[in-house]
Amino acid sequence: MAYTTTYRYTADVIDLSTDRASVREGNVTVGSSEGHTGARRVVEARYSQQGLTVTDVQFWKA
Repeated sequence: MAYTTTYRYTADVIDLSTDRASVREGNVTVGSSEGHTGARRVVEARYSQQGLTVTDVQFWKA
């Protein structure tokens, strides 16, 4: 049985094409063994698909 952990996050992101910064919030679920490192990778990938770069991200358990 696989175990997962759900984190709530706030991410500081920047659109490098316009130099606009903003804060995004959400939830991310990763395998328990992945922890914050895996969660950060998922968040970075999520916003990268939108053309945004994550500059900082804070997590806490949801």
